[in-house]
Amino acid sequence: MTRVRLLGTGQHLALSSGSNRAPVAPPVAPPVRSGLVDDPRQLMERFIDLFYRRRQVRAAFESCVVRTGFRDHDPSRPGGRQAAIEMLARKLAEPDFFVEVERVFLDGDRAVVHTWVGSGTDRHQRLDLFRIDAGRIVEHWGFDETGRSVCAHSLPTETA
Repeated sequence: MTRVRLLGTGQHLALSSGSNRAPVAPPVAPPVRSGLVDDPRQLMERFIDLFYRRRQVRAAFESCVVRTGFRDHDPSRPGGRQAAIEMLARKLAEPDFFVEVERVFLDGDRAVVHTWVGSGTDRHQRLDLFRIDAGRIVEHWGFDETGRSVCAHSLPTETA
């Protein structure tokens, strides 16, 4: 089982099978209110599992991202929540595209997911910064090591 350390928490996320490391017992889940999770760590565990590991983009958005008012900090990308779901689902469905979660950082209402992404022989690192409010992801910033501030699979800006 692959483990990703949640910096500042002493906890690890169990993300995928394949390693012989012993899994870390998950902490007790916080109370859930109408699908919202009070603990940002629990929210990010769910998002990482659905989005990055299972590649279930729609399920990740439905359970973890605000329905209206979501903001991505790339003004060149038109669209909204539905456009983001469709574009990301297409990208993650590409047979040779891969995403490997390296680590997750949490600090208050902010989470950073550090990944290796690419397709074929193209492999580079990426950081996705999320802001969480009231149990949902409300903002996103994306950066990759190729020098682009937001790469091809970043989320479109929500239109209200």
